[in-house]
Amino acid sequence: MKPQPTSTQFAKPRAFVLPRVILLFLAAFTVGSPGRADVDYIAAIFDNDLFIGNDNGYTNGTFISLFDVGGEGEEFPTSDFWVVPLKWSLPDTAMADAVVVVNGYTVGQALGTPGDITVADPPRDELPYSSLIALTNSFVVVTPVYADLTSTTIGLVGPSALGEEVQTFVHDLIGADEPQGWDTQLGDEIVLQFTRARTWRTWAADSGAFDLLTNAEIAAGTLSSQVSAGAIFRYGRELDRSYATTILTSTRTANPGAVNEGWFVYGSVHGGYTFNQIFADGNTFRDSRSADYTREFISVSAGVAVGWRNLLVSFALTDFNLLEDRNSDVDDFTRYGTISVGWRL
Repeated sequence: MKPQPTSTQFAKPRAFVLPRVILLFLAAFTVGSPGRADVDYIAAIFDNDLFIGNDNGYTNGTFISLFDVGGEGEEFPTSDFWVVPLKWSLPDTAMADAVVVVNGYTVGQALGTPGDITVADPPRDELPYSSLIALTNSFVVVTPVYADLTSTTIGLVGPSALGEEVQTFVHDLIGADEPQGWDTQLGDEIVLQFTRARTWRTWAADSGAFDLLTNAEIAAGTLSSQVSAGAIFRYGRELDRSYATTILTSTRTANPGAVNEGWFVYGSVHGGYTFNQIFADGNTFRDSRSADYTREFISVSAGVAVGWRNLLVSFALTDFNLLEDRNSDVDDFTRYGTISVGWRL
């Protein structure tokens, strides 16, 4: 547990919240992508613990994604410099056997708060106030039997991520309690994370209506570091064309998505170990508040995804750690719902 310096000197005018996010996204996408980058899909993702009747812990996350997608007979998109640190781990056979290649960018904001937001000085062992603005570049290579992901996330945690301004504005808008404890939030810190994952289409029914996916992932960085493995069971239509979308769910910035006129329902279970996680551990290079949590985890998720013409919609409920003490403040951080709406351009 670490003492937290106050941060009122970092407060920003609320009117600049949305323009700052938009400018960050446009600047990063322009700098990071090659001149030929095309946008084939755009998606908006909204996470909130209100979907499970809560309003603390993992309070909300809002993300916007752009995807450049190349299929068979088309020019595949190339990777950008952001994913160079782990691109060496992609086997040559993956590109040789690829049927789809995706280069995607996601930008967004995530907020976390302790259990009682009406307290100006929350107990020091509770989950700290925190906010994050981050950009993720994901490069996905899809073959008929497996999909590989490399991704890099760079972001900013702290008052400059404008969590206080966003939460206060939204709560004013809906008439909810005004958060009182943002002066105790984590301090400004640039964060990084590198992720490598693979999903296998391990089994599929002869009818094509059922399949079983297995996956493994390793992530490292000051944002969080963890290892995990798990399985996803799906029932629906056009499953062979959509299985690779599940690989993007390793972060809270995407749901599995149906494609074409497909749809599916799914359930998943994953297990792993968290080495560090800034939202609970606190700042890496300065004193801050922090909270104890269970580093071993078993996560479960269930959801539905529907594709209709150019529209893609999905909804999921997730408990990130069934092993977390239900009386712990950190337990609220692990449960949330996610809705995603995408459009094929």
